[in-house]
Amino acid sequence: MVLNDAPVPGGVASRRDDQPRQTANRHLSAAPSPFAPATFTRVNMSVGSGTPVHEQVLEAAACLADARRTFRLRDVVAALPHLNPGTVRTHVASRCCVNAPAHHQTRWRYFRSLGGGMYRIEPRIAHGTGARRPQRRGWQDAMIEARDWGIDPTLITENLRLTPTERLERLRAFTAFVESARAANAR
Repeated sequence: MVLNDAPVPGGVASRRDDQPRQTANRHLSAAPSPFAPATFTRVNMSVGSGTPVHEQVLEAAACLADARRTFRLRDVVAALPHLNPGTVRTHVASRCCVNAPAHHQTRWRYFRSLGGGMYRIEPRIAHGTGARRPQRRGWQDAMIEARDWGIDPTLITENLRLTPTERLERLRAFTAFVESARAANAR
């Protein structure tokens, strides 16, 4: 960036208007950086494409993988600049990793951690035999579909926020109410 030579009021330098602005793609400059990935490939996806993150991560990993189907986590993060880097790291290292602890409800078995930030695409994914395997449905999906049957998921969510003791106390109060209603109806 070139700055004006003239002194600026308040001592703050300003940019000349005839100079080109830096773009968001400044990391694609020709100057090599010691922190840049060895091979940089930008995955051809737009921000609002509607493609799930796990599929974008798989596509980026497949583009970056070498002949042994291995890739570096930092390369995948760099190849998907439109996604939050933390989200990409979580997907590679946890949600899509076969040998990671099962901390997520929905997981895809795309990669295997080799250590040191290196991952390998699983053979069945690399050969196209397991990429579209149906996943086990989560309980959130069942709640969303239950709304169509007249069940109010907000009540379920409200009860799930309670502790087990509070839930039992509500159950006890409800059964007492039902007993009193039966007794009043019997008279």
